[in-house]
Amino acid sequence: INAEYMGAVSRQTPSLSIPVAESEEFLSVVLKVVESVAPQGELTVHDTGFDLEISPTVHDGNGRTEQDTFHKGNGLEYMNNHLGLSLEIGPNLICGDTTSDLPMVETAIRLCPDRTWAIFVVPDPTTSTIPQKLRAITERSMIVPSPDALISIFRKCSWIVREQKRMSPPPGPLDVSFGDKSF
Repeated sequence: INAEYMGAVSRQTPSLSIPVAESEEFLSVVLKVVESVAPQGELTVHDTGFDLEISPTVHDGNGRTEQDTFHKGNGLEYMNNHLGLSLEIGPNLICGDTTSDLPMVETAIRLCPDRTWAIFVVPDPTTSTIPQKLRAITERSMIVPSPDALISIFRKCSWIVREQKRMSPPPGPLDVSFGDKSF
């Protein structure tokens, strides 16, 4: 099993359009397949409720496994170091939709606390722990109800950046407001 592989497959939509029994049955099938190809526990399945994230089980020599020692924040740091993303300089915008995305925010905040923001898609914040967990990491965060809202934010930001470049080179700090949030 390639230790650099991590995959994901969806088992539910944000609008919960897949019947629960069908989603649970799919989860059961995926777990059986993982068990058949990795009978020694070489793969770990993390169920976000929407997606199944499958990654190699990594043992650190102290009895801890992948769930304790490897996460998406590690992946972000790896990409920063190998691709020269300059996360420590910023600005950084981390987007996600599950609790497994929160370590990316933690990593970016650790590297650049003053120039990192986060936007997470959470269809129903009243039934999710993500808003509270995200705000515990950073107040520079926003919860949006759908991927379409996130795309709208990206569109507005790109328009503002384009206008700032055209009107007053070099561009100043990005000033974007959405409701009571400012980035």
